[in-house]
Amino acid sequence: MELVKIPHERIKALRGDADATLQMLIFRMKVSMTVDEDGGVELDGEPIDEFFAKEVVRAIGRGFEPRIALKLMNDEYAFHLIDLRDFGTKPHHIASIIGRVLGA
Repeated sequence: MELVKIPHERIKALRGDADATLQMLIFRMKVSMTVDEDGGVELDGEPIDEFFAKEVVRAIGRGFEPRIALKLMNDEYAFHLIDLRDFGTKPHHIASIIGRVLGA
């Protein structure tokens, strides 16, 4: 059993249109999922299915559209969250790093 916390404002994105995202995860990954109003998502199923479902939920919680986050169920895609504060401490350093990553 895995527990993933997502921001409260992203719960609606996770649920999607008529729970389409949840249904896709449950159908394709064979995991049961419960979402509470505090932002807790509980996943239960086979360990490998929980792993992929956890990555999809984390990506949606960080702002990805559900249809794009569902690509993480494929082995060829991965989600890695990078904390930019590890590379710069001042706001202008972080802004510079963001600009380089985005190509601005």
